Amino acid sequence: MHEIDGYTYNFSELVKQKTTDFLKKVVEVLTLPVQLSIFDTSELTTVGVSITKQSTTKS
Repeated sequence: MHEIDGYTYNFSELVKQKTTDFLKKVVEVLTLPVQLSIFDTSELTTVGVSITKQSTTKS
């Protein structure tokens, strides 16, 4: 169990929450004609890198 923001989540719930938050950000980016902020860009890059690392270690 992980405690974040005063709430306790098990790992799968935490992943679902983070995935939902990430998808909301993607939708906001797609629907708003604005440039990504530096924070959003670095966050998206970090997620992409972690996914790439996971896929390479499985093979």
